[in-house]
Amino acid sequence: MKSSLTDHQIIELRPDDDIAAIRDRLQWAKARRVLLIVPKRSKALRLLVNLKLVKRAAEDNLLEIALVSRNRETVRVAREVGLPTFGSA
Repeated sequence: MKSSLTDHQIIELRPDDDIAAIRDRLQWAKARRVLLIVPKRSKALRLLVNLKLVKRAAEDNLLEIALVSRNRETVRVAREVGLPTFGSA
């Protein structure tokens, strides 16, 4: 159960991370709350279906996630699926 672990964790994604890699990183998270730092060049989280998969992976692992991104499309789509977003950490 993740509740006995640290309160929060920051995961910095790489521009070439695909959805499988991001979901895997969420599965190995060591905290209940996770902040995903999304590089501006990352394309994986600009698609609605991909963000739905990431949100589901977080829910399956009992995680609360939020995204930090300066990419307008990523922020728009994340908000559409109900994920909190921030412009900086």
